[in-house]
Amino acid sequence: MKRLIPMLLLLSAFALLLAACGGEATGSSDRQVLVMATSADFPPFEFINEDGEYDGFDIHMARALAEILDMDLRIDNMDFGGVLTAVYTGRANIAIAAISVTEERLQNVNFTNPYFGTTQVVLVQDASDITEIDQLENARIAVQLGTTSDLVAGWYLPDATVYRFNMAPDTILELRTGRVDAVIIDFTVASLFMEQNPEIRMLEDVLAHEEYAIAVNRDQTQLLEDLNEALMQLQESSEFRRIYEMFFGGQ
Repeated sequence: MKRLIPMLLLLSAFALLLAACGGEATGSSDRQVLVMATSADFPPFEFINEDGEYDGFDIHMARALAEILDMDLRIDNMDFGGVLTAVYTGRANIAIAAISVTEERLQNVNFTNPYFGTTQVVLVQDASDITEIDQLENARIAVQLGTTSDLVAGWYLPDATVYRFNMAPDTILELRTGRVDAVIIDFTVASLFMEQNPEIRMLEDVLAHEEYAIAVNRDQTQLLEDLNEALMQLQESSEFRRIYEMFFGGQ
Protein backbone atom coordinates (compact mmCIF):
# COMPACT_ATOMS: atom_id res chain seq x y z
CA MET A 1 0.00 0.00 0.00
CA LYS A 2 0.11 7.64 -3.73
CA ARG A 3 -1.82 11.16 -5.26
CA LEU A 4 -3.72 14.22 -4.38
CA ILE A 5 -7.17 15.84 -3.93
CA PRO A 6 -8.14 17.60 -0.79
CA MET A 7 -10.73 15.39 0.93
CA LEU A 8 -11.46 15.22 4.64
CA LEU A 9 -11.94 11.74 6.03
CA LEU A 10 -14.91 12.39 8.29
CA LEU A 11 -16.58 9.46 10.03
CA SER A 12 -20.10 10.40 10.97
CA ALA A 13 -22.27 8.35 13.27
CA PHE A 14 -24.07 7.06 10.20
CA ALA A 15 -20.77 6.01 8.63
CA LEU A 16 -19.85 4.05 11.73
CA LEU A 17 -23.24 2.38 11.72
CA LEU A 18 -22.86 1.51 8.06
CA ALA A 19 -19.45 -0.03 8.64
CA ALA A 20 -20.71 -1.97 11.64
CA CYS A 21 -23.57 -3.40 9.60
CA GLY A 22 -21.00 -4.85 7.23
CA GLY A 23 -21.62 -3.27 3.87
CA GLU A 24 -23.48 -1.53 1.13
CA ALA A 25 -25.39 -3.13 -1.71
CA THR A 26 -26.09 -1.45 -5.03
CA GLY A 27 -28.16 -2.53 -8.01
CA SER A 28 -31.25 -4.63 -8.59
CA SER A 29 -32.25 -7.82 -6.79
CA ASP A 30 -32.56 -9.99 -9.92
CA ARG A 31 -28.83 -9.99 -10.72
CA GLN A 32 -25.99 -12.05 -9.29
CA VAL A 33 -24.25 -10.35 -6.36
CA LEU A 34 -20.54 -9.51 -6.45
CA VAL A 35 -19.32 -9.30 -2.85
CA MET A 36 -16.33 -7.00 -2.47
CA ALA A 37 -14.17 -6.73 0.65
CA THR A 38 -12.48 -3.40 1.26
CA SER A 39 -10.95 -1.28 4.02
CA ALA A 40 -12.44 2.19 3.71
CA ASP A 41 -9.70 4.12 5.52
CA PHE A 42 -7.25 4.71 2.67
CA PRO A 43 -8.15 7.86 0.72
CA PRO A 44 -8.24 8.57 -2.16
CA PHE A 45 -8.67 4.88 -2.99
CA GLU A 46 -11.39 3.96 -0.48
CA PHE A 47 -12.93 5.99 2.32
CA ILE A 48 -16.26 7.02 3.81
CA ASN A 49 -17.25 10.50 2.69
CA GLU A 50 -19.04 13.31 4.51
CA ASP A 51 -22.42 11.80 3.58
CA GLY A 52 -21.53 8.47 5.17
CA GLU A 53 -21.14 6.79 1.77
CA TYR A 54 -18.36 4.62 0.40
CA ASP A 55 -16.22 6.70 -1.94
CA GLY A 56 -12.84 6.70 -3.68
CA PHE A 57 -11.11 5.56 -6.84
CA ASP A 58 -11.39 1.85 -6.04
CA ILE A 59 -15.06 2.16 -5.07
CA HIS A 60 -16.06 3.92 -8.29
CA MET A 61 -14.00 1.47 -10.34
CA ALA A 62 -15.68 -1.48 -8.61
CA ARG A 63 -19.14 -0.08 -9.33
CA ALA A 64 -18.23 0.42 -12.99
CA LEU A 65 -16.85 -3.13 -13.25
CA ALA A 66 -20.00 -4.56 -11.67
CA GLU A 67 -22.11 -2.77 -14.28
CA ILE A 68 -20.01 -4.19 -17.10
CA LEU A 69 -20.42 -7.66 -15.57
CA ASP A 70 -24.18 -7.07 -15.11
CA MET A 71 -23.88 -7.85 -11.41
CA ASP A 72 -25.00 -6.14 -8.20
CA LEU A 73 -22.12 -4.94 -6.04
CA ARG A 74 -22.11 -5.45 -2.27
CA ILE A 75 -19.34 -3.70 -0.36
CA ASP A 76 -18.19 -5.19 2.96
CA ASN A 77 -15.96 -2.86 4.99
CA MET A 78 -13.36 -4.27 7.40
CA ASP A 79 -9.81 -3.79 8.65
CA PHE A 80 -7.27 -4.21 5.87
CA GLY A 81 -5.86 -7.28 7.59
CA GLY A 82 -9.12 -9.11 6.92
CA VAL A 83 -9.79 -8.32 3.25
CA LEU A 84 -7.70 -11.11 1.73
CA THR A 85 -8.92 -13.57 4.38
CA ALA A 86 -12.48 -12.74 3.36
CA VAL A 87 -11.66 -13.68 -0.24
CA TYR A 88 -9.64 -16.77 0.71
CA THR A 89 -12.43 -18.14 2.93
CA GLY A 90 -15.18 -17.33 0.44
CA ARG A 91 -16.94 -14.63 2.46
CA ALA A 92 -16.21 -12.27 -0.43
CA ASN A 93 -15.73 -12.90 -4.15
CA ILE A 94 -13.14 -10.16 -4.54
CA ALA A 95 -11.13 -7.62 -2.59
CA ILE A 96 -10.35 -4.14 -3.87
CA ALA A 97 -8.42 -2.07 -1.35
CA ALA A 98 -5.24 -0.73 -2.97
CA ILE A 99 -3.80 -4.25 -2.67
CA SER A 100 -0.29 -4.82 -3.99
CA VAL A 101 0.51 -8.10 -5.70
CA THR A 102 3.10 -10.14 -3.77
CA GLU A 103 4.31 -13.72 -4.03
CA GLU A 104 3.06 -14.40 -0.51
CA ARG A 105 -0.46 -13.21 -1.32
CA LEU A 106 -0.52 -15.23 -4.54
CA GLN A 107 -0.32 -18.37 -2.42
CA ASN A 108 -3.87 -17.73 -1.15
CA VAL A 109 -5.70 -15.69 -3.80
CA ASN A 110 -5.55 -14.91 -7.50
CA PHE A 111 -5.06 -11.41 -8.85
CA THR A 112 -6.37 -9.66 -11.93
CA ASN A 113 -4.14 -7.69 -14.23
CA PRO A 114 -2.81 -4.57 -12.44
CA TYR A 115 -4.88 -1.40 -12.56
CA PHE A 116 -2.58 1.07 -10.74
CA GLY A 117 1.16 1.56 -10.22
CA THR A 118 2.63 3.23 -7.15
CA THR A 119 5.61 3.39 -4.75
CA GLN A 120 6.24 3.11 -1.03
CA VAL A 121 7.54 6.33 0.56
CA VAL A 122 8.50 7.72 3.97
CA LEU A 123 6.80 10.60 5.79
CA VAL A 124 8.46 12.53 8.63
CA GLN A 125 7.69 15.68 10.57
CA ASP A 126 8.72 18.79 8.66
CA ALA A 127 10.93 19.81 11.60
CA SER A 128 12.68 16.42 11.71
CA ASP A 129 16.42 16.11 11.04
CA ILE A 130 15.72 12.97 8.98
CA THR A 131 16.43 13.59 5.28
CA GLU A 132 17.48 10.13 4.06
CA ILE A 133 16.18 6.59 4.46
CA ASP A 134 19.54 5.50 5.89
CA GLN A 135 18.78 7.58 9.00
CA LEU A 136 15.81 5.32 9.81
CA GLU A 137 17.95 2.31 10.75
CA ASN A 138 17.02 2.49 14.45
CA ALA A 139 13.96 4.73 14.14
CA ARG A 140 10.39 4.25 15.34
CA ILE A 141 8.25 3.51 12.28
CA ALA A 142 4.45 3.43 11.97
CA VAL A 143 2.76 1.29 9.30
CA GLN A 144 -0.70 -0.04 8.57
CA LEU A 145 -0.98 -3.66 9.68
CA GLY A 146 -0.88 -6.25 6.91
CA THR A 147 0.00 -3.81 4.11
CA THR A 148 3.06 -3.86 1.88
CA SER A 149 4.26 -0.90 3.94
CA ASP A 150 4.44 -3.36 6.83
CA LEU A 151 6.41 -5.83 4.70
CA VAL A 152 8.74 -3.15 3.32
CA ALA A 153 9.58 -1.93 6.82
CA GLY A 154 10.73 -5.42 7.76
CA TRP A 155 12.70 -5.91 4.55
CA TYR A 156 14.59 -2.62 4.42
CA LEU A 157 14.70 -1.52 8.06
CA PRO A 158 15.13 -4.71 10.13
CA ASP A 159 16.61 -2.83 13.11
CA ALA A 160 13.83 -0.24 13.30
CA THR A 161 11.03 -0.49 15.86
CA VAL A 162 7.83 -0.95 13.88
CA TYR A 163 4.42 0.01 15.30
CA ARG A 164 1.44 -1.46 13.44
CA PHE A 165 -2.03 0.08 13.27
CA ASN A 166 -5.29 -1.17 11.78
CA MET A 167 -6.10 2.14 10.05
CA ALA A 168 -3.85 4.36 7.92
CA PRO A 169 -4.92 7.68 9.55
CA ASP A 170 -3.72 6.34 12.90
CA THR A 171 -0.15 6.17 11.57
CA ILE A 172 -0.31 9.86 10.66
CA LEU A 173 -1.61 10.74 14.12
CA GLU A 174 1.35 8.92 15.67
CA LEU A 175 3.73 10.92 13.48
CA ARG A 176 2.07 14.27 14.18
CA THR A 177 2.19 13.71 17.92
CA GLY A 178 5.84 12.60 17.82
CA ARG A 179 5.27 9.06 19.08
CA VAL A 180 7.04 7.76 15.97
CA ASP A 181 9.82 9.17 13.81
CA ALA A 182 8.40 8.21 10.43
CA VAL A 183 5.55 6.55 8.54
CA ILE A 184 5.95 4.20 5.59
CA ILE A 185 2.98 4.47 3.26
CA ASP A 186 1.82 4.50 -0.37
CA PHE A 187 2.83 7.64 -2.31
CA THR A 188 -0.69 8.59 -3.40
CA VAL A 189 -2.10 8.35 0.09
CA ALA A 190 0.97 10.11 1.49
CA SER A 191 0.34 13.02 -0.89
CA LEU A 192 -3.20 13.42 0.37
CA PHE A 193 -2.17 13.23 4.02
CA MET A 194 0.49 15.91 3.39
CA GLU A 195 -2.15 18.23 1.95
CA GLN A 196 -4.21 17.77 5.08
CA ASN A 197 -1.20 18.00 7.43
CA PRO A 198 1.33 20.64 6.26
CA GLU A 199 3.58 19.84 9.23
CA ILE A 200 4.69 16.57 7.60
CA ARG A 201 6.89 16.01 4.54
CA MET A 202 8.02 13.19 2.28
CA LEU A 203 11.59 11.95 1.84
CA GLU A 204 12.85 12.02 -1.75
CA ASP A 205 13.95 8.38 -1.91
CA VAL A 206 11.35 5.64 -2.41
CA LEU A 207 11.47 2.23 -0.75
CA ALA A 208 9.70 0.06 -3.32
CA HIS A 209 7.67 0.08 -6.52
CA GLU A 210 4.47 -1.95 -6.70
CA GLU A 211 1.23 -2.53 -8.57
CA TYR A 212 -2.36 -2.77 -7.33
CA ALA A 213 -4.72 -5.47 -8.56
CA ILE A 214 -8.06 -7.05 -7.61
CA ALA A 215 -7.85 -10.15 -5.42
CA VAL A 216 -10.15 -13.00 -6.47
CA ASN A 217 -11.06 -16.27 -4.77
CA ARG A 218 -8.90 -19.01 -6.30
CA ASP A 219 -11.90 -21.23 -6.99
CA GLN A 220 -13.57 -18.56 -9.12
CA THR A 221 -11.46 -18.79 -12.26
CA GLN A 222 -14.31 -17.70 -14.54
CA LEU A 223 -14.82 -14.58 -12.44
CA LEU A 224 -11.10 -13.82 -12.73
CA GLU A 225 -11.30 -14.09 -16.50
CA ASP A 226 -14.45 -11.98 -16.65
CA LEU A 227 -12.90 -9.32 -14.40
CA ASN A 228 -9.80 -9.07 -16.57
CA GLU A 229 -11.97 -8.58 -19.64
CA ALA A 230 -14.14 -6.01 -17.84
CA LEU A 231 -11.06 -4.21 -16.51
CA MET A 232 -9.61 -3.96 -20.01
CA GLN A 233 -12.94 -2.64 -21.33
CA LEU A 234 -13.17 -0.09 -18.52
CA GLN A 235 -9.58 1.13 -18.88
CA GLU A 236 -10.16 1.83 -22.57
CA SER A 237 -13.30 3.85 -21.84
CA SER A 238 -13.96 7.50 -21.07
CA GLU A 239 -15.52 6.38 -17.78
CA PHE A 240 -12.16 5.20 -16.47
CA ARG A 241 -10.58 8.55 -17.39
CA ARG A 242 -13.43 10.34 -15.64
CA ILE A 243 -12.96 8.30 -12.45
CA TYR A 244 -9.18 8.79 -12.54
CA GLU A 245 -9.46 12.55 -12.98
CA MET A 246 -12.03 12.73 -10.19
CA PHE A 247 -9.46 11.56 -7.64
CA PHE A 248 -6.09 12.33 -9.20
CA GLY A 249 -6.75 15.54 -11.07
CA GLY A 250 -5.85 14.15 -14.47
CA GLN A 251 -2.21 13.59 -13.55
